[in-house]
Amino acid sequence: MRTKDGYVREHLFEKGFNSLFVHLIPASDFVIIRYATGPIGFLKFNTTIKEIKSIKNNKIWQTYIAVPENIDYFIRQKKVGLFRGCLLKSIHRENQKSFIPTSFVHRIAEFRDLLWKYKMTVFLYGKTLLGWKRECNIIPYATDVELAVLAEEYNEELIKVLRESKFELYSIFGKPENSLQIVVYVDRIKINLFFVYKDEHSNKSFVEGMRSATEQRLRWYTPIIEEMCAGSLLGRMIHVPCNDVQVIEALYGKKWTEYRSTSEYKRNSGIVMEEQKSYVD
Repeated sequence: MRTKDGYVREHLFEKGFNSLFVHLIPASDFVIIRYATGPIGFLKFNTTIKEIKSIKNNKIWQTYIAVPENIDYFIRQKKVGLFRGCLLKSIHRENQKSFIPTSFVHRIAEFRDLLWKYKMTVFLYGKTLLGWKRECNIIPYATDVELAVLAEEYNEELIKVLRESKFELYSIFGKPENSLQIVVYVDRIKINLFFVYKDEHSNKSFVEGMRSATEQRLRWYTPIIEEMCAGSLLGRMIHVPCNDVQVIEALYGKKWTEYRSTSEYKRNSGIVMEEQKSYVD
């Protein structure tokens, strides 16, 4: 049935004696289940019917419920699915023209799914995180997409997987142990994939990236990034740091909700590390 908030609600399964309802979001690839702890986002999943028998008042009672076919997949999504909203701020720009079409969100979703198969949770980072949180969109003047993965989730199969995919592997910077950044292209649009590391001497996280003109490696610090949440970007489910606002403030300052100029799309200057040439082996 359709509710007042525009969701399509289906009674899919029960937990104990308490029914859980799945909210199907029209024209999206995810559903929302409302738990006592908050709404949880899940990529749409298949269910199977289970029969449960119980004895009450000397009678056998039969209950049929629908449960997820892949329980492990369901549980893993639940851990990173606490749903967060974006601000949907309306920002007026002169001659606003998007370099990245909104349809590119489907490529972001495909990249999400590809790495998910190898136990890596892709989340929005940098200006892509900023655009989602502030405008629920991709920043119009952005010329690339910035995504990230926690370093501890790095899978040694990743490079091979990318080579065999539609995402053209363009360059690899640094090392998986402390400084990895991968660049791929699809539909002539660049995706920067950063790996987020924990600083051993502070309660902070960092990524490293390449300044291509000088081949200098830069490091950007943020509050510790550990827990992942979910959100919606143009109808596709994405993941974001649960402390998204704190991460954005560390990268763009406390006035990140305001439009200033095209320089807003540049993170703070970062800390220069050392020269680091890119390679693709």
